[in-house]
Amino acid sequence: MSALILSIIFTTLLGVVFKMYARYKIDIFQAIVFNYVTCVLVAWWDIGHFPLQGSVVQAPWFKWSILLGFLFITGFNLAAQTVRYFGITTGAIMQKMSLGFTVIFSFWVMGETMNITKWLGVVSAILAIFFTNYPARKGNQKTVEIDYKIAIPIFTLVFATLIEIIFLVVEKRVATKSADPVFIATLFGTAGVIGGIGLIGMTLAGKEKIKAKNILAGIALGLPNYGAIYFMLKALGSPLEASVFFTLNNVGIIVLAAIISILVFKDRFSKPQFFGLGLSLLAILLIAWGAN
Repeated sequence: MSALILSIIFTTLLGVVFKMYARYKIDIFQAIVFNYVTCVLVAWWDIGHFPLQGSVVQAPWFKWSILLGFLFITGFNLAAQTVRYFGITTGAIMQKMSLGFTVIFSFWVMGETMNITKWLGVVSAILAIFFTNYPARKGNQKTVEIDYKIAIPIFTLVFATLIEIIFLVVEKRVATKSADPVFIATLFGTAGVIGGIGLIGMTLAGKEKIKAKNILAGIALGLPNYGAIYFMLKALGSPLEASVFFTLNNVGIIVLAAIISILVFKDRFSKPQFFGLGLSLLAILLIAWGAN
């Protein structure tokens, strides 16, 4: 349970860091790339030696870490494009709606037990995700034109789901060590190399200019990012069922993020958002009850 709580805390901190990016006008792509570098360095400190060595090729999870690295950097760009064309609300919903598919995968493929109380908890969590991200519509808000761009948020959802499912499979059936820092470093290293090549190319082409504040922002993001993945894998490697973890993790993040938004950033919540928070608490109670 401690791994679940720490996963919620570190993942919520990621959102806090991203929220600060807008205030300090951080180049998100640069920060993401340096975030991956930071994660590798944290793994280095964690295990006491440089994690990306030739021997990792022989690890049973190696091909999965390479695939995850690709999914991470591609999924980030898809999420960014979703926010660009459809707004922050749609981006948040499409990323978190992966919960439903992950729970179904846990049930049908991983053989986890489900009951009516758990299913009600999952449904409550999905509705909570929708309502807590439901914005107050402004009178001058433009309607999004639906065209081929509708594929962008759909692929955002697909990539988010694939990442969660692969993490689940690796931790439950492939990894020989729970929350292996070398595995984490390899997937972040892969994403960092792909992103780094793009950043170098854009810098040489004069489209990007690397700034110190973006490097610092990447470090600030990388520290909780490593913790979020590490403790997520720790929780998945525990007796806690994945369907329970992903549901409690998502609604826990919603609740904690709401508390921080209200107390620290002085955000105001609409009635639908407060309703969503109520559904989050209901989901926690139902899942906890159904898991016993």
